[in-house]
Formats: sequence, structure tokens, C-alpha cells
Amino acid sequence: DEKIKVLVIDDEESFCRYVEMFLQKLGYGQHSVHNGLDAVENALHFKPDLVLLDIRMPKMDGIETIKKVKKIPSNIEVI
Repeated sequence: DEKIKVLVIDDEESFCRYVEMFLQKLGYGQHSVHNGLDAVENALHFKPDLVLLDIRMPKMDGIETIKKVKKIPSNIEVI
């Protein structure tokens, strides 16, 4: 039984750690990155089912990140 994978994208590392701990307790596979550029690269390799995304981030904002993640051929949901 494969875990649902969640990619957390936020420039605040402490927030990411908190969300990762919460998701882990719920039984999800989780990973976090701290900017949009890393998020797109990570989404290609981690292949998340769900992306939790901040809008204001360095290097690439959340809107641009969504556009690029949605171009990846998969069924990634974004919040």
C-alpha cells in the first residue's frame, strides 16, 4: 500500500518542518522545499500527489510555480 505523497513548498523552513511532522503522523509521505525553482525540479522526481504551496517565495513565486508544476504530465493537485 503506497503512501500518498505531499510536497510542501514554503520559504519558511520552520513552517515546513511543522507541516512535515503533522503529515508524517497522519501517515503521508512528505517532502519540502523552500522556493519555486526547487519545487518544480522536486515535483519531477518526487512525483507528489498533492502540493501545498505558498504564494510569496523567493526565486519564483507560487503562481509561476503552479503553472510549471501543472505542465508536468501527472495528476498533481495543488493547494
